[in-house]
Amino acid sequence: MRIVEFMAGLLLILPSTGFSQNQQVSTAKPAIFCAEPKYDFGKIYQGKKVEHEFVIENKGASTLNVMSVQPSCGCTTAPISQNVVEPGKTATIKAIFDSSRFEGAVHKTITVSSNDPNHPALTLELTGMIVKMYEAIPPFINFQRIKKNSSFETQITVQGNEGRKPNITSVSFDNDLPFEATFAKKPDSEDYIITVKLKSGIEPRFASGSLIIALQDADLPKLQIPVNGQITGDISVFPPKITFGTVKPKDMLKKILITLDNPDVSVASVDVEPPILTTTTTTRQGGMKMLEIQPQVKESAPVGPVKGTINIHTTSKEQALVTVPFEGVIAEH
Repeated sequence: MRIVEFMAGLLLILPSTGFSQNQQVSTAKPAIFCAEPKYDFGKIYQGKKVEHEFVIENKGASTLNVMSVQPSCGCTTAPISQNVVEPGKTATIKAIFDSSRFEGAVHKTITVSSNDPNHPALTLELTGMIVKMYEAIPPFINFQRIKKNSSFETQITVQGNEGRKPNITSVSFDNDLPFEATFAKKPDSEDYIITVKLKSGIEPRFASGSLIIALQDADLPKLQIPVNGQITGDISVFPPKITFGTVKPKDMLKKILITLDNPDVSVASVDVEPPILTTTTTTRQGGMKMLEIQPQVKESAPVGPVKGTINIHTTSKEQALVTVPFEGVIAEH
């Protein structure tokens, strides 16, 4: 009788024990952990790269799968050593931050997405202060619109920060900019003055590029100062060229804006060579005297690649003819 009672009790216990084990296996979870999720790199010079390794650990009881590691901006890269981390094991995320485009206090984040059900997104942080080695005042040359052969002149001061002393060896312009520059040390100072002047005999054009300041410094051998503006004459046009890709007959192309910088000048006529476009000229409302030319593809325009010019005839003695090149492809209707 006792044997029967013992066996019955054992049958009651065994299913219960099996259920407990299955339940323990099914509730095992990964757990992502980082002992130091924040890194302050302190103060660095602009242009330097910061490198730091974050260590993540799996403190759970099942495999941790890292699906993605996403920095907050393109200035930071963060490859991970491995995406699968077994319980008790670690992986490293090597964060590299490029400070070239930053100044002052910065705060960058890296989001680590994983299969941890309690913390599916772990945030890592990089903080610090970016200071410039050298500073140009003003930091750019934006001369808006200046008349050709004018006596345009501007100056830039270059100074060092954090105890650095600039040593300029040369100054130049890229992109065939129509300027000349000279430099000299400021009296009784470690700063430099760069004087920029417009060259003579320059035809009207848009000018965009950089003033390049060469420095005798291995950490920062050059500074680049953006330069933008327009040299004007009696008349100026925008855009200076039309590239329209693939269009069909009767399609409208990009409008051409004409600015009459000399109020005594007018547009006499507009023609196209080869004559595959029509043009409509209208007056634009505003403070300055402006016109708009709307080109349109003729219905009879040939199919295939095309190239030509829109010719603007004016009453200006200096700019009697202004041309706007165009190119593209005309598809079948």
